[in-house]
Amino acid sequence: MSSEYAVRIAALRTTASTAESAADQIHPLRPGDGLRPAGAAIPGSRSAALLASVGSRWAERLTSLEADFRRHANALKVAATQYEVNDAEAAAAFDASYAGSLSSWAYR
Repeated sequence: MSSEYAVRIAALRTTASTAESAADQIHPLRPGDGLRPAGAAIPGSRSAALLASVGSRWAERLTSLEADFRRHANALKVAATQYEVNDAEAAAAFDASYAGSLSSWAYR
C-alpha cells in the first residue's frame, strides 16, 4: 500500500465553482410563495392554514443550504490556494537543497 497521495488543485477549484453555481441556483428559489395564497383560499381549514408555515420552513432550509454550499466553496478555494503555496514552498526548498548539494559536490 502506498502512503503517497496527490491533490488535484484544479479539481478543487472546479468543485468550488460547482458549489457556487449550486448556491446561485438555489438563491432565487421561493417554493413557499405559492403556498401562502393556498392557505387563505380555504377558510377554516387547519391543514391549509399550515401551508404558510411549510413555506417558511422551506425558505429557511433553502437559505441554509445556499449558505452551506457557499461555505463549502470557500473552504475548497482556501484549500486549493494553500496547496499551491505549500507546493511552491516545497519546490523552492528542494531547488535550494539540490543546488547546494551540486555546488558542494562540484568543488571536491
